[in-house]
Formats: sequence, C-alpha cells, structure tokens
Amino acid sequence: TTATMKPLSPLVIAALLLALVPEGALAIFEDQVGEIDWYRTNVGPIKFADFHTSSGRKQVFVSTESAIIAALDAQTGAPVWRQVLPEWETVVAQALSPAQGSLAVASVTGDGALMVRLWLLSGELVWDNTIRPHAAAAGSLGAQPVVDFKGGDSRDVLVLWGPSVVRMHGRSGDVSWAWTHSDPAHVSWRAIIPAAAADSAVIVGVSTAGRGGVARAELNLATGSGAESSTAAGGTALSLESVQVVTEEPRVAVTLSADGKSLVIATGVAEGVPSTTLVPVASLGTHPGGGPARLSNAVLPGAVVVELAPTHHAVVDVAGGAARVLWEAQAQAPVATAVIPARGQAVVGCLAPTPEGTAGELKLIIVTPGAASELPSPGPLPLAFGDHGALARFFLGAYAKNEGRGVSVRALAALSTGTAVALSADGSHSWVRDEALASPEQVAFIHLPKQSADIAALSAGPQYGSLLELAKRALGMAPASAALSTRAASRLVSDPFGFRKLLVVRTAASKVVALHADDGAVEWTLLPSVRGATAELSSMAVVASPSGQPTDLLVTGKAADGRHFALILDGLTGLPRGEPAPLACAVLWSAPVPAADAGLLHDVPLAHAFALEDHSVALVPQTMEAAVAFDERVRASSFFFRADRAEGVLRGFGFARRGADATAGFVVVERWTFVPPPSARALSVSSVDPLESVHSPVRVLGNRGVLHKYLNRNLVAAAYTQSSETASAVHLTLLDGVTGAPVYDYVQPHATGPVRVAIAENLIVAHAQATQSGAHFVSVTELYENATEPKIWDMLVSGGDPSDSEPRSSFASRQPFALSAAYYLPGEVATVSITQTAKGITPRHILFALSSGQLLALDKRIVDPRRPKEAPTQADKEEGLMQYKPALGQLPLTSMITHGQQVARPKGVTCAPTILESTAYVALYGTDLYVTRYSPAKTFDMLGESFNYVALVLAVGGLAVLTVVTTFIRRRQEVNRLWR
Repeated sequence: TTATMKPLSPLVIAALLLALVPEGALAIFEDQVGEIDWYRTNVGPIKFADFHTSSGRKQVFVSTESAIIAALDAQTGAPVWRQVLPEWETVVAQALSPAQGSLAVASVTGDGALMVRLWLLSGELVWDNTIRPHAAAAGSLGAQPVVDFKGGDSRDVLVLWGPSVVRMHGRSGDVSWAWTHSDPAHVSWRAIIPAAAADSAVIVGVSTAGRGGVARAELNLATGSGAESSTAAGGTALSLESVQVVTEEPRVAVTLSADGKSLVIATGVAEGVPSTTLVPVASLGTHPGGGPARLSNAVLPGAVVVELAPTHHAVVDVAGGAARVLWEAQAQAPVATAVIPARGQAVVGCLAPTPEGTAGELKLIIVTPGAASELPSPGPLPLAFGDHGALARFFLGAYAKNEGRGVSVRALAALSTGTAVALSADGSHSWVRDEALASPEQVAFIHLPKQSADIAALSAGPQYGSLLELAKRALGMAPASAALSTRAASRLVSDPFGFRKLLVVRTAASKVVALHADDGAVEWTLLPSVRGATAELSSMAVVASPSGQPTDLLVTGKAADGRHFALILDGLTGLPRGEPAPLACAVLWSAPVPAADAGLLHDVPLAHAFALEDHSVALVPQTMEAAVAFDERVRASSFFFRADRAEGVLRGFGFARRGADATAGFVVVERWTFVPPPSARALSVSSVDPLESVHSPVRVLGNRGVLHKYLNRNLVAAAYTQSSETASAVHLTLLDGVTGAPVYDYVQPHATGPVRVAIAENLIVAHAQATQSGAHFVSVTELYENATEPKIWDMLVSGGDPSDSEPRSSFASRQPFALSAAYYLPGEVATVSITQTAKGITPRHILFALSSGQLLALDKRIVDPRRPKEAPTQADKEEGLMQYKPALGQLPLTSMITHGQQVARPKGVTCAPTILESTAYVALYGTDLYVTRYSPAKTFDMLGESFNYVALVLAVGGLAVLTVVTTFIRRRQEVNRLWR
C-alpha cells in the first residue's frame, strides 16, 4: 500500500484562515494620520474690551496682555479675526469708533516708543506709526497713554502720552501736529473734554511741579496751538494713574493723591478757572478702608467709580466739588465694576463673588445726575472662581436687539488666570475662554491606563491571586468592574493603539489644564491652593500612581505665605492625593524613590526625593524605609544639572550622606561647573531624555559596515555665542552630566545665536544664524565609538569586541568620533525637537518649530552628516543618502505637518510615543496649541483605507468552500483507485 497524508479537516482550515484576518477594530486608515489633529486658538488674558455690532454680527473687540488684537463673537466667544503683535510690545490703550468703523490701539515697543495702529472692524490694518517720547518727559511717562478719536466725520486719532498731545491723520497715520506742555518733566495729560467750538478741546492732566495740581490746556485741534494753566492741590502730590472727567455740565475732573488716601476734585476745568478740593477716602462708604484707593476707568454723569478696597467699590457723586456716595458694593472677595455711558445717564455693572467662591452676583445700577438706582438682580451665576482665580477686570457693553426691541446688556469678566467669561443680563453664561493656555510653561502627555478592573487586579501587588483574577476576567470567567460604564469615564481609558492620552499644561498663571489628546476637550482644570490661598507652581512631572501606572502629577510651588510645598495630583481627575507636603525652600530636582521590593509588574514609588535650593534633600514621606531606599537605589546613581542663565554658568550636582549612614540624612553636592568664556552670551542647554527608546546600538551602512553609536544618557549640550569686535562664532560643547568632562566641542565660525539644541541617541541638532548673509542653518552631528567601518559578517565570525558588552561608565574616558554637516533652513527656528516612538525602530525625524508658527518635519536622512560630497555610490543609495548640498532646496508641502494652521509665538514641541511603533503624538505649543498624530515612516503597521475587507472575506470563504470540495473529490478519487 501507499502511505498518504490525511488531509486537514475543512473546519480546521477555515478556522486557520479566519484567524489570519485582522480585527477591524485594530486598524485605522492610513490617511487618518495627519487628519486626526486639532488646533486651539488663544488670544491671552483680556486687558481692554469694547462691544459693538459689526456687519450684523455682535462682537467684542479685545486687546490682551499677550499683545494680541482680536474680535470675538459675542454669542460663542470664537475669534472672528486675530492679529498678533510683536511679542516685545505691550498694549497700553484701545479706543473704538463705531461711527468710523475703526479700532485704535497703542502699544509700547521694546525701545520705549509708542506704536499706534488703526484697524478696521473687519480686521484689516489701515496704518501704523511710531511716536517717540519727549526727551525731557521721563518723569511723566509713568501713566498709561490715552487714545481717542477726534470725532465727527474724521477718523483722526488723538494720543495723549505724558506731556504731549499728538494728532494722527486717519487715512495715512501721519502726524498732523504734536503739542507739548512747557514743563514736560512734570505734566501728564489724562483726559479730553470736547469744547463748544468745533475743532477745539480741553485736555486735563496732572502736574507734579511744586506742590502739584491739576493741569489744563485748551487746544485748537486744527493747528495744534494751545493755552495752558494749572491749579494747586493743597500741597498734595497727585497720582499719575488716572484723571476722570464727569460727563455732566459743569465738567469736574477727579483724580487721587499719590498715596491713594485722598480724592482730589477739580471744578471749573472747562471754563479755565479750576479749583481743587481734597476729600479723604476714609470718609467715603459705610465701611471705609482708609485707602489706598483706585479710580476706576469709567465716565459717569456727575459721578465716578472709586475702588475703596479690592472688595469695596462705590459710585461717588462729585458734582459741585463735594463727594457723596450714591451706591456701594462690598464682598468677601474682590469685586469689579464697569460702565456703559449714555446720554444723561450710565449703566454701572458690578460682579461680586459669593463668600464660597462658587458663584457670582451681577448687579446693574442706573446712574443719573445726583442719583443711582439698582435694577433687580438676575440671581447667583454659576461661576467657579476657585477654578479660575479672582476677578481681575470687568467690561460692560450693550447691543441693540433685533427689530428695535430695546437694548441687550452684555458683560465680560476677566479673571486672574486669564479665563474670560461672557455673561448676559439675565445672568446666564454665554461662553468661557480659558486663556491661561496662552502662556504655557510645561506640557506633558499622560498615557491613559487600561480598563480599571485590570488595574485593580494589579494594584494589590505582584501576587498570584491578583494575576489569577486578571486571567479570569480575560477569559470571561469573572465580571469586570462597571466603574467606567459612562462615556466620560471611557474617554479616560486607553485604546488598543495607545492613541487616547491626556495633554497636561502648566501655565504661567499656575493653573493646570488637562485636555484630551483626541479632540482637545478640557477634561479638568485645577488652580492649586494651599491653606485657602492660591499657590504659585514652579514645576510639574508625571509620576506613577498607586496602581503603578504613570498617570499622576507631582507639582511643586510656593504658597501665598511664601512657604514651599509639593503636591501629588491624580492625573485623570485633577484631584489632590492628600495634603501638600511642606518643603524648606525651592526645589531644584525631584525623582521617585523606588521601593526595595518592587516587583516586575509594579513601579510604585516608596517616596519622592527633592533636592532643595539650600542643598538639602527632603523625602516625602520622611521615613527610615524611604531613607534606606534612597541611599541604596538613588543616591549613587542620580545626577542632575542646573543652568544659571543670569551668570551664564552650568553646574552639575550629585548626592552624599550627611553622616556614616542614611539615618543622618543627605545633602546635594556640586560635582562640576562649566563656565563659558567671558565674551559668551545666550547660553542654551539641552540633554538626552533618559526614557527614550534606542532600538539598535549600531548603524549598519550600505556596504554592510557597522558604526557603533556613542550612547550616553547623561549627555548635556551647552551652546553659546562668542563675539569679538571683528567676528562671531557659535560654540557647542558636549559634557558628561556625571563628571562634567568635555566629550566633544564644535565651533561654527561666522554665526550667531540664540542657538536651539536637541539631542536624541547619538544625534545632536543645533540651529543658528549666519552673521554675513543672515541665513538660518542647522548643524547636525552624529557621535560614534569607531571611525572605521567593520564588516558585519566579520563581526559575526569573530564574535565582536568583548568590550562592547561591558557596561559603560562616565568615569571611563571615551572620546567619540564625530560626523558633522550644516544645511540652510527656509526660515527662523524658535525651537527644535526630535521624534520618539515606542521602540525606537522608526527612523527619526527632526521637528523645527518655525517662528512663522509652522512645524517643519525633516527626515534625518535629508540632513544626514554622512551625505557624500561626490555622486552617491550604490552603498550610499541603499542608505537613502543623497549628494551633499548646503541648501535643502524646495521642500515638499507635506513637510509642514501643521498644514494650514499657525501657532503664534511657538515656544516648544513635545513628542510622545503610542503603542503603535509607526505613530507618535506631537504637540506644538505657544500662544496657540496644535496636536497631531505623526508617522515619520508612514503607517507601516496599519491597514490602509483602500484595504478591501469584502474581498478578504470572500476569498477566505471561497477557499473554505474550495477546500471542502477538493477534499471530497480527493476522497472519491482515492476510493476509485483502491477498487481498481
């Protein structure tokens, strides 16, 4: 007989074929990468605001502390248009002319000049011009400038700055005339009063000459000629901050004494015979604070708004030179007021927080000459002041309702963290803009955990019982936890690709904001407080949670009473995990202290160690177990450095015991100091990310040679510009972070900084600018252990160098071999970063955040230092190397991964890997925020959009049917053969 193989069962064949079919949920379309991104536009904390209806759309025209001019939709808060001024300018005044459809904005430049710009309400710039300060006006420029329109049919702008009045042409911005007081060192103009005659006006200000007083001048607006006069204020020095002129005749000018304890009322300023009266602030209000008071920037009929204290505001009638309180508001937290002027009356709005800080009360007051009446309150507003800070500014405006049905009052509250809240007269929210994100200090990604039930199984420790429970749930033998049954909770659970993450931002306002990386939705915000007062944060780091997952945040900072602290937050909810731990002084460095018996499945820290400014070490919690663990696992192997940019010095530190053992405590020891030459400036520092993944310690060349990478996780790069009278050069020095020993020094002549540096593996990227041509270039350096290129098969036969398998030590001298090349870039670079992936297999791309707000991604092969000077050989082509040319030429549009978006004033780039090796998250942050998923080498581990699932199912089904049929036919043939 003949032996034959028994065919497989058709069901077995079908099962095997179906097992090869990937699950639909485990693949995404290739084209989605780059489209799955989001962009958040910010304007910054609002400083000035005017309400107006333009082109049939209710808008709020704002100028911000971030030097941004914008128009916001009054219904949604979305920017209608936005103009970003140079970051070295500070906006100091704004004026809106509804009749002329224009917005005038004044800002102080970096060199002390006043830049005035005129915008159309549609966002187009009409003109800009600069006003230089008067040479003798240094003492009178402390007050903010005043910008106003001439009025009538003219778009001309009047600017009051110090002792000068300037008229600027409305069409061209040219200076029509400029008039300066005869005593420019002691006079500051603060207000304009329209005169009876056309083309004339009375300006009022403060004089600090002699005993001080109220200054007055009558100007001919057509020619700029004027007559000036002043009156004494009883020997009291006056404040330069503000002078308010009431709108009701006779005109009265009001200011404050320099100490803020007296109200100065000047009558007869329009008639040319001014006289002053001093009213003690302590005599105003039912619970006077005694000053110092502030004068609100509001114009009322016969009255002014006085801030007697941050929590106490009053409307004070000043007609006739006397002072009488018409209305006042008090609260336990700071209140804010704003005014809508009208003919013969005005609407005063006051926003006061409740004692709990969880709501606010909006009050509207109608002020007429000599009287004030309060309108019914809409009730408490659900404003969480504890999450957004105290009231900083308050703006009020009115819009005409449709079909002439009256006027709608709108309010805009600017809080201390930058949050802007729009309110309507009925007390409802219109919108909220969290403008704290316009000033990011730190940005980090949190990798969301797996299902909470799985985490709970591991939270008790690496025990067999926990593993058994986890296995039972995986097999469906035990019910999973229902804690994450809601949609909101499911967003905080990882997906199979690791795409779900939280982007956490620490802002300059000490506010922490967590956004979902999928769509940018705010998951939680936190304004930390210690002992009931808002705290100032100085650092933030992602640490392990009690479940062992890196989902917690460790923040350090300073409380309102000056004491320092450390606090751990739950990164998924923003809730504190306990009380703040007190620290003796500011923190230089922090790190978790691993437990001595930490298992394979756990990375839960036993404590956290803090290196303090006084060179002491604090452990939280301070236990003997934590001290022993720090001594055994952290002290001898941890090093850090600090850059003192004020002194231009870089210092490295380590740790030592205070005594013979861990019981005596620990101290910070300075191990090395790097001092650049005296002529060095603009020190920039970068270091290797100790958590980055390195796939291979060698680079295999096209000719099968091998270069061993110089890998040093303690590598520190210090870059600076060294200038002389005749030349300038950029220096890049690589240091060992443990010993401070120099590893490599690179000098680029005829270049200047500031230098932007990034390091990854053995790759160093530095950006600078050529001094002669002004062109921007990037220097790319790779460090290797060997300069030769041994053949890979020779290494396999010989077994390689035994020293390659030995641990590397920073105390052993290792001088790397460097390959460098420089290339010109298409624009100025604000910051540089390098992509990171889960295993380090994907080729790295270099990310350049251009000053234009775009993110340029270049394959490292484009700027590879091994690009040959001659025509590339076949071996070079196998590595993807092109012939070297200093100019990169026309880059493909796909290199700009921000596409059509622009991030204003880019500050940094953060990259975080996902579970998929091909894809990483990239966040470009500055005034705006842009987040995208980026695949440097395409999506080689994803299925494309064109993948035909129907054809796959049909093919598998057809093969299964064909297998059954052919098996049947084969058996029939075998039976027939045996019967022959």
